Amino acid sequence: MKIIKVVDDEEKKKITRAILEALPEWFGIIEAREEYILDSVGKDFFCAMEKDKVVGFLYLKQTGKDTVELAVMGVLKEYHRKGIGRALFEYAKESIKESGYSFIQVKTVKMGMYEDYDCTNRFYISLGFKEFEVLNSLWDENNPCQIYVMGIWGDKMASTKEYLDFIMGQLSNLEEITYRAMMKEYILYYRGKIVGGIYDDRLLVKPVESAIHYMSKVQYELPYDGAKEMLLVEEVDDRKFLEGLFQVMYDELPNQKRKK
Repeated sequence: MKIIKVVDDEEKKKITRAILEALPEWFGIIEAREEYILDSVGKDFFCAMEKDKVVGFLYLKQTGKDTVELAVMGVLKEYHRKGIGRALFEYAKESIKESGYSFIQVKTVKMGMYEDYDCTNRFYISLGFKEFEVLNSLWDENNPCQIYVMGIWGDKMASTKEYLDFIMGQLSNLEEITYRAMMKEYILYYRGKIVGGIYDDRLLVKPVESAIHYMSKVQYELPYDGAKEMLLVEEVDDRKFLEGLFQVMYDELPNQKRKK
């Protein structure tokens, strides 16, 4: 899979139409969909390619001197939970940095209204977006608008309680999932064993063989300077994946030493 920037306006409209028409659960209102298609013209536009097939896209629009909006994103349903949306966003985020913006925002339907949009909310939270405000009258009473924001240039200082709550919620079906705060980060325990932790709003796990074999993409990152490398978990919006990962790792994790 590769990410490319599209500059031809007709190609932008063609890609936007093809992807959005394949996602009626999110883009079923024809008037709104056509507006998204027309609005792609002149925007910074990125698409994900799987071999020669376009499987996803996003485009950005400036909303202020220092702020850009993730105006619309779509990934074909059969390619969901494969890291494509995250890859698109991270690629676009680098472009945003190069353009000198300080903030990025995105709008979606408020959590708790529709199951499909709840997945969208969880995805944005997993990327590091923070809740800014809800506008009940921007769209209509059945579709309250949740606005998320993210700082582009802020140094990573610590993990947020919101991200911890999100991860704990994703793992709530497992028994004995606990955490311990340590220096503004969070150590995660599964049935009394340390499985990993949350560092700078990233879920990292111990690089045991079972985890390496379980993950489709292996990426090592440092939890903090001077520490040993751990495995980055990108599929945090996939509950079943996370549950399976923790379960398959358990037997290989060392037991905690008892304090004397």
